[in-house]
Amino acid sequence: MGNSSKQQQNMPSVTAEQKFIFEKFSKMVGKVLTTVEAAIPAGSQLHSVRKMTQEAMYECRNEVLQYFTGYAYTEEEQAQ
Repeated sequence: MGNSSKQQQNMPSVTAEQKFIFEKFSKMVGKVLTTVEAAIPAGSQLHSVRKMTQEAMYECRNEVLQYFTGYAYTEEEQAQ
């Protein structure tokens, strides 16, 4: 049994509220990144701003989920 399987066993099942949070944050991230892309010319600066923005937003989402569940999601679980 791989590490991923162990993580999935420990991870609580997703509630309707958590699913709502995932969906809202995903939409928000998409809208913000679209705005960033429209405001900054393509290149390494755009890539850096996108990455930092995305990381900050998903970190916030993880904190919200952890507040409600007491479970800290790993980066792998967040990407799913």
